Amino acid sequence: MEIANEALRAAYDQDAARRDGGEPEPWRLAIVDRFLARIDEAPPQLPVLELGCGTGQLAHYLADRRTDVVGLDLSLEMIRRTRARGVTALVADFLRLPFADASFAAALAFNSFLHVPARDRPALFGEVARVLADDGVLTVVTWGGVTREGPLEDDWLEPPRFFATFDDDDLLEQPTPGFVTDSVVLLPDHASHGVHPQAVTYRRTRGADT
Repeated sequence: MEIANEALRAAYDQDAARRDGGEPEPWRLAIVDRFLARIDEAPPQLPVLELGCGTGQLAHYLADRRTDVVGLDLSLEMIRRTRARGVTALVADFLRLPFADASFAAALAFNSFLHVPARDRPALFGEVARVLADDGVLTVVTWGGVTREGPLEDDWLEPPRFFATFDDDDLLEQPTPGFVTDSVVLLPDHASHGVHPQAVTYRRTRGADT
């Protein structure tokens, strides 16, 4: 993943200023509100992790409402902007999380897992499971509706970013070691460029390790 990570880092470093403008769309905040409601069922004693925090808009939204938040991103420029919002954040690779086992109560990944090749998804989920406490919640939001993998030919960023997307059925068949599926929300009304948001919430369970 090192070459792919360098390409993503370069692309998002150059796009950080644009992404820092404006406000999150209502449908994005609605997903975060559902995530908050889900973890409010058992208030976490541990912090919440955002995987792919970008410029920190959603991490700040989370932190402003109820909890300790740590943001991760590949892009140093994104991390600088997240820190400027008062959120703890660091540069890290999702497949090598710099945390001890069971360090977090819950995790949110908003449009970041779609940059991970399908072959690496079991390792990705396994690594996230490692740092979540038992019964921890993971909400993963991706763009999908079609199964395809590779760089975008018409990407407006350089170098072109890698994407792995799945149609709705394929997504739910992907292995998620360490987790069981808790809920699925599909948002075809917000389709763009032939794909739509898919929000899946998983629950950390030792019984799902195999």
